[in-house]
Amino acid sequence: MFDVEEDSGSRIVGYLVPDSFTGIPRIRVLDGEVCLLELEANSARPSLVAAGRHGSGQCGFVVSEQEIPGLSTVRHLEIQEAESRFTIYRRFLEKVHVPLKLLRLETCHVRTTSLDQQLARHFQLAHTMVDRLGRETVTQTVMMTSCASHFVSARFPYREFEFSIADEFRRLCVLDDPYVELAQTILALSKGVGGQESVFGLREQLSLEDCMAFFSDVDIHNRTSLRTALIAMPSNVESELANQLARLLAARTSDESPRSTHLASALESLSTFDIVGIYEQPNTYLEGLQELLGLPLNPEQPSSPSSDIYKLADSLRDFPLIHDLLDMDIQVYETVREALAANY
Repeated sequence: MFDVEEDSGSRIVGYLVPDSFTGIPRIRVLDGEVCLLELEANSARPSLVAAGRHGSGQCGFVVSEQEIPGLSTVRHLEIQEAESRFTIYRRFLEKVHVPLKLLRLETCHVRTTSLDQQLARHFQLAHTMVDRLGRETVTQTVMMTSCASHFVSARFPYREFEFSIADEFRRLCVLDDPYVELAQTILALSKGVGGQESVFGLREQLSLEDCMAFFSDVDIHNRTSLRTALIAMPSNVESELANQLARLLAARTSDESPRSTHLASALESLSTFDIVGIYEQPNTYLEGLQELLGLPLNPEQPSSPSSDIYKLADSLRDFPLIHDLLDMDIQVYETVREALAANY
């Protein structure tokens, strides 16, 4: 949990609650890449103790010209949590940052980052893949009201957080073909954790542990081997992979099982978004984004049609059991694609 409540130029006031209930947080104040100051929290917040968020409440910080002479003139000022280097604040730059709050709901475990990277540099504060830092951090980023230029990209159960998202956020969701999305996930699962190179965050690695163990022994490039393995797929692996898009949009919790009502609820959730597009049809989302931001943007760069992802996706299309596994996801995707076809 974090926020900067005041930046009067010569004085900055905020708070940062660490993961540890008793730990005292430290912040780094930077000018671009140059660290100007590292500071331990220097003021108490009794309200954090009363709310059960921290043992002592020693989570507030005040930075002034006394600590950093010329603080008011530091144009590229940034504040980070010292240990993780997670950015909690940047100063607004009028000719650089867009005065807009934008939330992108990511749908796949395997993230496509080129669009996020383009968007992030145009916002005062940008938090991408923030779900990998946990539920509290997701909640904090979507509830922040003090920052008027904020980009958040995360994968989370939309209905669980829907009423926490600040009204100022415009909402974006780009859907991928469910077979392609599943192929990306299976390819990544088959490679296992892979140390620091894993495409999964630590929390995803825990939730997908059984899936990784199962696919690590499957020759996914051999159709016969793949089909045999999918037929014998354990129920816990099947339930983890089933209709992930519909559940993401409709479920109230991350562990809620697919149910028939999720189809209608997923489409209802998408109706609350300002921009919904199709990954392989960049014109379905780029035009609206460019108009919203007043900036030129490049589309995400899809994998080559001859890549392992598309080869595996084509194999998955031929298996009726995968169609059953993704039945609601396919209906959501096709409904959106057909609706957009009328306009593009």
